[in-house]
Amino acid sequence: MSTKNQLQNALNDDEITNWFLTEDRFDETQTFLVLHGIRNIRRFNEWKKKVNDKEQKADKKNNFVVLSSDYNKMIKDKILRFNEK
Repeated sequence: MSTKNQLQNALNDDEITNWFLTEDRFDETQTFLVLHGIRNIRRFNEWKKKVNDKEQKADKKNNFVVLSSDYNKMIKDKILRFNEK
């Protein structure tokens, strides 16, 4: 199962309706999965732990956290503005 499907299923299972996933194409080689709507970092961290406890290691992939305004600028300018972990 793809990472996108795993995350979407986890959102559906937890009935989180104010968060949603999109697939954003950055360039010809990179596509981002973006989780929108997070307002509470503690709630996100609890959800992430639950997802990872189910062996869905989404946080082991190249990922980053970015503010909406910075992400919009990054997509518009086509310049990555983060350090992958």
